[in-house]
Amino acid sequence: MIYVVVLAVLYLGLALLAREAPGGASGGASSDLTVFGEVAFVVAIVGAVLTLGSAPSAVEVGPGATVVIGAFGNRRRYEAGPHLSVRVVRRLPAGFLAEGVVESVEVADGARRRTYLVDEGLLRPTAPPAD
Repeated sequence: MIYVVVLAVLYLGLALLAREAPGGASGGASSDLTVFGEVAFVVAIVGAVLTLGSAPSAVEVGPGATVVIGAFGNRRRYEAGPHLSVRVVRRLPAGFLAEGVVESVEVADGARRRTYLVDEGLLRPTAPPAD
């Protein structure tokens, strides 16, 4: 949400600046403003999809594997074993954007390494926190 608000404020600021500039009411400036608006819209959509696509909607912890389910239903399966490493990279306190403590957790399974922002204790670390 903050991403969209900041993008909208930047767009409105630049749009007002373009309109107030000498020659800002000419046809060329209007078409430039339209192209800028289209680019801002595409950046907003791509940013939202990338952000939501990487956020987990659920975590299933079983005896043989841990499955992280993404916002769009994609599933990443991490098999239990000595090659699986789960560590808390950072703990973020409760605040404006989160009601409770949020952890940045790194999950490594051989060559794959992913970082997730999850509620505290959702993924149990196999290594001590990096802080």
